[in-house]
Amino acid sequence: MKLKLEEVEIEFAGLEKRGTVPRWAFDLKTRGCTLSELTRSPEMPGVVVMRVGRRDNLTRFEEVIRRFSDRLSHSAPACRLVVDFSEETVFRPESLNDAFLMLGRRNANRFEFSHGRELLAPTVYEALAKYIALTEEAEESENDPLSKAKEVIAATRPLLAESGRVSAKKVAEAFGISLSKLAELNGNQKQAVSKTPDAPRLQDFLRPFERTARLRAVFSETDFLAWLRRPLRDLGDQSPLDLILSGRIEVVADYAEDMLLGTPA
Repeated sequence: MKLKLEEVEIEFAGLEKRGTVPRWAFDLKTRGCTLSELTRSPEMPGVVVMRVGRRDNLTRFEEVIRRFSDRLSHSAPACRLVVDFSEETVFRPESLNDAFLMLGRRNANRFEFSHGRELLAPTVYEALAKYIALTEEAEESENDPLSKAKEVIAATRPLLAESGRVSAKKVAEAFGISLSKLAELNGNQKQAVSKTPDAPRLQDFLRPFERTARLRAVFSETDFLAWLRRPLRDLGDQSPLDLILSGRIEVVADYAEDMLLGTPA
């Protein structure tokens, strides 16, 4: 469902006092707060408007911005920051020391400046539009089967030989078993498999191993090996490796596939 402007949280944050919500923003989801309160909040809003007035102490502003930059870096990528200097504020780049410049380097694509009352509304609405666009883009990417397919392909690439076929030698290494044992499971001698580990005649046998190894898209190498050796109730209290060594790799491959789809038996 498309996100609406009035559904995005906006915080108008002041340095020492709570920020004032302007009249034109009353129909939006807004709140006034201090920057200190914002840094302690468990979640960041979609858009933060920093109000810097004529009498605000820029040294204090720099201290808060230093803390806030870390918070912004760990927030959702779509979170936007609008820095609003009042019409009375003398805005000189040299008045903002390295603390503020650091914020720009680390989060350059996240913020805009506004200088004067007439410019604040269009700047905030632009930030809202960017937030919505980035949020929807992230959701589409998360639900994109192709994006997930790319992760799976990357996870199984180490099993492939230069020919693009699955290599028995690389499968044995990935599953922590000997090449001779893998060859035995397919009724072959180690020497025959060693000579051409990516032979076309081995591909049907190796394909279930490749399907199982897709779990490496969500497991680290260490976690994958630990999973292989862990007895699982869904597998009759046997470990995936027990089933593999008993010649039932297809059962393990089906189970791994169900796990990735979120529908384990």
